[in-house]
Amino acid sequence: MIIKLLIIHFISDFLLQRRWVAKNKSSDGMAMAEHIGIIFCCFLYWGPIFAGLNALIHMIIDKNIWTAYKWLRRKEDKENFKYWEDHLFYATIGFDQLLHVMTLVILARENF
Repeated sequence: MIIKLLIIHFISDFLLQRRWVAKNKSSDGMAMAEHIGIIFCCFLYWGPIFAGLNALIHMIIDKNIWTAYKWLRRKEDKENFKYWEDHLFYATIGFDQLLHVMTLVILARENF
């Protein structure tokens, strides 16, 4: 079951997330709403409570992680900034995904 949860997580958090949503979800309510709506819908297979808790926790993680990242990078030259050269960017993605996977494992253990 964990494998299915991780596959659905990958689909909902990466494949179905538009670039605009990824760039704006920490600062734009509509972007976050779209992202969390997709997360919720993709996890409905495991029931509305599981999907709702996962979506809520996912939103809290994303909002705080990416707000912190942007705050740490606030002095960067926005026009010349290359995120693909930024170690902090990849460390942030890694930490973000670690928290999401931990959430799924904990919710799965509590609900199944």
